[in-house]
Amino acid sequence: MTKAMKIVEPTTEEKTMASKVIIDTSFVNNEVIKFKWHNIDIDVKRSLPMEDAMGYINDVVAGCLDENGSYYPEAIDFMRRREFIRRYTNIELPNNTSDEYRILYGTDLYDSILDVVDGDQADSLWWAISDRINMIKNDRRDAVEKEMAELYSVIKNLTDVLQATVGDVNSEQISDFLKIVAKNDIDEKSIVSALLDEKNKRAAAEE
Repeated sequence: MTKAMKIVEPTTEEKTMASKVIIDTSFVNNEVIKFKWHNIDIDVKRSLPMEDAMGYINDVVAGCLDENGSYYPEAIDFMRRREFIRRYTNIELPNNTSDEYRILYGTDLYDSILDVVDGDQADSLWWAISDRINMIKNDRRDAVEKEMAELYSVIKNLTDVLQATVGDVNSEQISDFLKIVAKNDIDEKSIVSALLDEKNKRAAAEE
């Protein structure tokens, strides 16, 4: 043994620690609670398995976004209640959104189910939904800021080109020009042609 080597003795805690064991999933409580609500037999899962929990989060978040990714905060509570009922119970809500809304907000069904599910899991899922939405909003804000920076760069470059090509231009002229470009009324060749024509007109007027 060299002098550089050192034997590390296990701590008292390590000596007294029991050997590692594998916990069988049979210990997990998959309790389903049954109760009547207005003479309707309802089954409620005490907690959701991982797949349903992840699906719950994804469906709520997706229900608050349109096809362009725009976020609608007014939809989040409705989506959270609807997916909560769908994931935790055997209840099939109506296909009509108005009828769903009346049931979710006009009765005590949601609160009755919320009272019997695992509160810690429900809270953690709602925090996860909030975190996911905040992440999406931050990503969108970053994307908008990037687009604005790129637009500013384009406008600055355009202004420099116009100044070099046709001389002094004001902000109103730049704005009118951008509106024409935005409508796709002209192509690159016509832009160059128009700039050259304007330059030649100014040169002729100065002679």
